[in-house]
Amino acid sequence: MWVHRSGEFYTERPVVIYEYQKGRNHELPFAFYQDYEGILVTDGLSQYHLIAKKLPGLTNANCWAHARRDYADAIKIADKSNPDAVRRSVAYQALSRISQIYKLEGALKDLSAEERLRERQNTIKPLVEEYFAWVKAQLENTTVPPKGKTAEGLKYSINQEKYLKVFLTDGNVPIDNSASEHAIRTFCIGKNYALYRIMFCSAA
Repeated sequence: MWVHRSGEFYTERPVVIYEYQKGRNHELPFAFYQDYEGILVTDGLSQYHLIAKKLPGLTNANCWAHARRDYADAIKIADKSNPDAVRRSVAYQALSRISQIYKLEGALKDLSAEERLRERQNTIKPLVEEYFAWVKAQLENTTVPPKGKTAEGLKYSINQEKYLKVFLTDGNVPIDNSASEHAIRTFCIGKNYALYRIMFCSAA
């Protein structure tokens, strides 16, 4: 199930469209957006970047919630018997930096697009630039294991840097695509419930 929805800042007449397709290749969203001109906020899947390359009027922006996931996973599997070591970890520091960005962004929710963009440029952009400089320094740090969730998080940010910065150029672009994630959650819950019912009936 694909979900297409208007940006979360368009609150007057929000649009949510559900589209069932038998697959996840780039040709499916390409067909939907072939006449679209604007910004498409997505996760970091390569098919979305491919669509942006094929459609000159479309700009792909990436989701900061996805940028933090590998770091969060690294913390989940960290040894909690040494809290100080966890707080000193690269993953923890990355989450703290991203949290600062989210905290400032959260305060801009009720502003106009023009005001939000101005505040982002003044207060959030320096933190974003500092974050990416820090990430690049960590990747050059030999103490960071080349494999594992922390390294994956660092590499994800660098690979998606161009797309993660798009929200700094337009006040109508949200920092993440959580609104779409929430819109499709009911299908995920329903799917899991249906599987449970099938498994339960099969086992009875």
